[in-house]
Amino acid sequence: MFGSAEEFEAKYIELDHIGARGRASVYAGRRRVDDVPVTIKHIRNENVYCTHVDDKGNVIPTEVAVMLKLAAESDGTSSHVSLLDWYQLVGELVLVMERPMPAENYNNFLPYNKFYVKNEEDVRIILRQLVDAAIDLESKNVFHRDIKAENMLIETRSDFPRVRLISFGVSCFDDKRQAHEDFCSRSSPTRL
Repeated sequence: MFGSAEEFEAKYIELDHIGARGRASVYAGRRRVDDVPVTIKHIRNENVYCTHVDDKGNVIPTEVAVMLKLAAESDGTSSHVSLLDWYQLVGELVLVMERPMPAENYNNFLPYNKFYVKNEEDVRIILRQLVDAAIDLESKNVFHRDIKAENMLIETRSDFPRVRLISFGVSCFDDKRQAHEDFCSRSSPTRL
């Protein structure tokens, strides 16, 4: 979606800076129409390395293409956060994604809640969810390429933790099962 900064600002309120994700800045936000919490990710155009040609011939960031595909194939109980909106602005890409509440980055979750994961059953639940998430992505021909603690959110509103994957910035479509080799052998990034 090519939009303007005015359109983005008319729909969303950007709040506190909540982190840096690689080459992006991430903010908490709210959707104006219904006050739903969102995550707003700003990526300078020079930091968008991978692009994809969609069915209409448009060149779009691969992160957007992957997240649009996942949203189209999701049943509403996805193991990844959903892309709600995106804007290709002058100088930057802005992604608006769901923000599960309450949730924490796994790196923050573990040290501050070291007693929460207090038995093997909780650890088994988290690991099983990660395996299921990877299998789900593979079934959709998506390779995340960067599953690690920093790219996992842990929702804490239920009796057990729920894992949600974030940060699809280096993900790709994996139709030929050669994504890892293609990524590692790249000599220079493709930019917008």
